[in-house]
Amino acid sequence: MLLVKRAWLSVSRRAGKSVVLLLIMTVIFTALMAEASVRGSMQALRESVSRGVPAGFVVRSGSGELSLADAQSVGGVQGVTAHNYVRGLTAIPSSLELVEMPASGVELSGDVAPEAGVSGVTRSDLIQGFAAKQYDLVEGRHITDGDHNSVIMHQELATKNGLKVGDQVTLDRDGKSVTMTIIGLFTGTSRKASLPSEMAENTFFTDLASSGELAAGQELTEAQYLVTSADDLNATIARAKELPLPWDTLQVEDNAKSFAGVLSGIATVEGLLNLMLAGMSLASIAILVFVLVFWVRGRVHEIGILLSVGTTKGRLLAQFLIELSMIALAAGALAVLASGQVSHMLGDFVVGQATGTEDGQSGANIPPPSFAAASAFDLGRAWLLGCAVVLMSAVVAMIPMLRLKPKQILSKMS
Repeated sequence: MLLVKRAWLSVSRRAGKSVVLLLIMTVIFTALMAEASVRGSMQALRESVSRGVPAGFVVRSGSGELSLADAQSVGGVQGVTAHNYVRGLTAIPSSLELVEMPASGVELSGDVAPEAGVSGVTRSDLIQGFAAKQYDLVEGRHITDGDHNSVIMHQELATKNGLKVGDQVTLDRDGKSVTMTIIGLFTGTSRKASLPSEMAENTFFTDLASSGELAAGQELTEAQYLVTSADDLNATIARAKELPLPWDTLQVEDNAKSFAGVLSGIATVEGLLNLMLAGMSLASIAILVFVLVFWVRGRVHEIGILLSVGTTKGRLLAQFLIELSMIALAAGALAVLASGQVSHMLGDFVVGQATGTEDGQSGANIPPPSFAAASAFDLGRAWLLGCAVVLMSAVVAMIPMLRLKPKQILSKMS
């Protein structure tokens, strides 16, 4: 207790020097906490990419045909966690008026009945438009495996024709008709549409069986698969290609490119953060050592008196470290307040640099870059690192004085 009391008296009586040390430490702690916040933003972005862009691959018909049986065999490969089989076609909605094309679209002749796009699926939530947040289900539910005579349509088309969830619509194609119940409504637009059937507003998502009743054959357009993780993506595709399927007529495409650029950017930023942390720690030690050397030299008279009354060097060192710990505690509290805005500005900038500006064109479901505040654990770890820097600097600054014999220290007083 005597050391703590003596340390407090020393800090309070040297207000000017204590304030200078407080300001220097606050800057150091603020920088360390800002770095922790940016690192937290990088981790949050990495997790967001993993959630928004589940690793997977697509098998398309290509120059051949993709049968349901072949698609199901790929779905049973080790590493595949979910699947969605898609059959795309066009059909004419009975007694419905489609949403008109924009002025830049292709104009159809008056004697041609406008067709709507139809996608038969086993899981509509895995469709690229929904997975990438291009479409949003605003009412009802998604189509799931096992549904029959079910359809999801665009809210604008439903409103235009006075339809709602629970009503029925009929689609006609080549003399075949299928009547289905509306189970959901969605919103969103297509990025590029040159025909009415390519517009999101004129697209129907049906269960796979209903699309099969309209199609001339039972072949699939494509099959989408999700895998356990991005690390297992290539291995899962390799296992799938070991199946006895006509791979020379099929196309296989993974979605690694959807998030590879972002993950690469994150890795680059994290590497820079590691370098920045090391450089910042070394620079902080150098600055503090320089300041504390003069701080110690200015207390030669005090050190000499304490040594003359029998105080050991160990107790002197302990007192000085307690003094600096008190100042560091106050600096840490100020840094928590000051680092908020600094971290926010720096975090938004760095996260934006990591994601780049082209993500909206990649089809990846990557949320807009945003700052994620560091957790209390991360801030505490940054504060402990700052304390370690302060204490290490203090020891280095005091080594020259502690190496002197008491007689040599007392001689400096004169």
